[in-house]
Amino acid sequence: AARKFLRNQTSSPTVEDSILHKAIHADAPLNVICEIIIHQPNALFFENELGQLPLHVAAYCGLKQDVIEALSRSYPQAAMEVDEDGRTPFHLACLQGHVNERILETYLEFHPSVLSTEDYNEETPLECYISGDNKAEASVMSMLQDFTGHSNKIIKHYESCSDDSSMAATDRMSLSSFTDARY
Repeated sequence: AARKFLRNQTSSPTVEDSILHKAIHADAPLNVICEIIIHQPNALFFENELGQLPLHVAAYCGLKQDVIEALSRSYPQAAMEVDEDGRTPFHLACLQGHVNERILETYLEFHPSVLSTEDYNEETPLECYISGDNKAEASVMSMLQDFTGHSNKIIKHYESCSDDSSMAATDRMSLSSFTDARY
């Protein structure tokens, strides 16, 4: 099914793209993406000429939630991998305006710290979302700001506490339960 689908597409992926990259460029349905992952799992780890994994390309192209979830579940660390511009897949999704509450929740499920990750221009995904050529949805902006603020507070608190060897076990416990409850 995957080969038949790809033969009938007219998209223009580069020579350096894997079959999974090509399927994503062609907006292949979920069953085709899953078939490729099952038969060629190494395609999840292949970077194209821009240093982008399949999840980067899917995020950039604004593929459906189910495809983003399938790629994320198959290779969770991909959410934190950066391309040649230092951008995570979430940076690319934000830059292109391909973010909604469900997409945000998917990225947060695998790596909450993705919100505070800066690219090589020192921009967070929130800053990419604001600077991108898209109509910033108020609900998404609010969620990004809310999660980014909480994420930064958690990281700063953890860093200050990890340097203090006398941090009480109850402080560690409350920090842990806060992050678990939040994410």
